[in-house]
Amino acid sequence: MSERESWSWELGLIFAALGSAVGLGNIWMFPMLVGENGGAAFLIPYILTIALLAWVGLTIEFNTGRIAQAGPSKAYERLGVPGGKYLGALAVLRVSLVLAWYSSVVGWTIRYIIAPFSSGFWEDPQTYFSTVSSAGQSALFAVIAIVATGLIVMGGVRKGIEPIVKGMMITLFALLIVVVLRAVTLPNALKGLEYYLIPDISKLSPRVVLNAMAQAFFSCSLAGAAMVVYGSYLKKDSDSVVSAITTAFGDTTVAILAGFAVFPLVLAFGISPSAGAGLLFVSLPHAFAEMPGGTLIALIFFIAAAFAGITSTVSMLEVSTEALLQYTKLDRKKVSVILMVLLSLLAVPIAFYPVIWNYARYIVLYTGPIVAILPPIALFWVRNPEETLEDINRGAIKKLGRWFIYWGKYIYPVGILAAYLLNIVG
Repeated sequence: MSERESWSWELGLIFAALGSAVGLGNIWMFPMLVGENGGAAFLIPYILTIALLAWVGLTIEFNTGRIAQAGPSKAYERLGVPGGKYLGALAVLRVSLVLAWYSSVVGWTIRYIIAPFSSGFWEDPQTYFSTVSSAGQSALFAVIAIVATGLIVMGGVRKGIEPIVKGMMITLFALLIVVVLRAVTLPNALKGLEYYLIPDISKLSPRVVLNAMAQAFFSCSLAGAAMVVYGSYLKKDSDSVVSAITTAFGDTTVAILAGFAVFPLVLAFGISPSAGAGLLFVSLPHAFAEMPGGTLIALIFFIAAAFAGITSTVSMLEVSTEALLQYTKLDRKKVSVILMVLLSLLAVPIAFYPVIWNYARYIVLYTGPIVAILPPIALFWVRNPEETLEDINRGAIKKLGRWFIYWGKYIYPVGILAAYLLNIVG
């Protein structure tokens, strides 16, 4: 393998990590969970989890990759984790399975960019979505999403991922601001803002807290894979702590902005905010149809959603790409083409036979806690924690104290395990 690539500067990592974290879950899953878990009451444990644990997890995952100079395929083995080679392969397999399924959903958002110009989109959003999500169209646009992702990854870290994801993230943020400004100026928007911003403390419960924790971890892509491989491209003198904090803050900002866009829109027109994926593809089109300038806002919204989806699939594909680059003598272009073909061959059957995903998702679900716990185990249990802290502080403007060892060794692992186990139980 040739000399390892690296980000041109720390903002390269931050934009790429934000791209990984800011997925479709920020656009529809976050508002849905807020709607299902007491509105503004959900925000309290969510923000606390980001502030106390999520940035810690990002710091740990970035440094797992940076210290090992490898993605999950070799990082855990190099750091001395027993069975690290096989556990790393498990992390890569898990991400690849998720990508094969998720590409269909991202494909829908790509297809929906042209939806506002179709009469069916406005006349009957449910029927329109049923057509778009049919097996044939899902398969076609899943392949389109995979190819688009592969072409970005093919360009490498500095010429592909870094500049393109940066451009997409800046555009996404700007487009989301436009939608927010339109949403909060709608008649009856105040109803949605009150629901979103004024907490009812009586709605707080252990379940709401655990749901908020789980969403915070998942939103930041803390799964022992994508953030590890992105961290492996960090230079040794880069400030990984600031990068982690900025990523966590940026991801939370986009999620909260999505809430400002969605809640005034749906509640102003009497639509339930807890409609799941239907919120994005069925409920919101009803809201767009009722508002002046709805065609333009719908177009802007679905471009933003497509960008959010693609920047996430880029990080997923990079996990598999880096693994093959580590274990073969193939160049990045050939690896990208091979993976585009293999993932398409997996995504198409999943689109036509959802039962395949019903089985595959059990692998994803039950391996989640295993791969998520690998970075803190590698850095604070297998490796000397004092050396780990020294490596984390290398390049940091503000050094972390010894408290971080305790936080990384005990508090964070317990928190993320609880979140993943809740996902299994749920």
